[in-house]
Amino acid sequence: MKNLLTTSALILSIALGSVTISAQPVRANEASAGEIATAIGLLALFAYAAKEARDDTKKHRVQPPKKRFSKVLPAKCLQIVQRRNYKQRVYGARCLQNNYRHVNRLPRFCKTEVKLRGQWRPAFNAQCLRREGFTRA
Repeated sequence: MKNLLTTSALILSIALGSVTISAQPVRANEASAGEIATAIGLLALFAYAAKEARDDTKKHRVQPPKKRFSKVLPAKCLQIVQRRNYKQRVYGARCLQNNYRHVNRLPRFCKTEVKLRGQWRPAFNAQCLRREGFTRA
């Protein structure tokens, strides 16, 4: 900010110093056109310097670290369910809700339903979760 004020004061003083003020009637000649062009150029330079100073302050802002969550699932929630031709490993949704803090961050596409004790219950496929980086405690 201090650099911006110094730069703007310097440019403003140069701009005002290059334009001469006199009590004579205004005449359009090549010399006054050059002075006007110089003043406009200095104002453009001032605007550019101000924009650069604003951009520099945006670049130096520190981003807060991203909050991470544990990808270690409780081992007691892992269940083996007998399917027709194979056994499937799943994590019970209710067990995870009670024992794992970040259930809402589990991948939705890993959610499935399995038949336990005669009822269809929500669960998460263990193989799918393992592919997504989750491990068992």
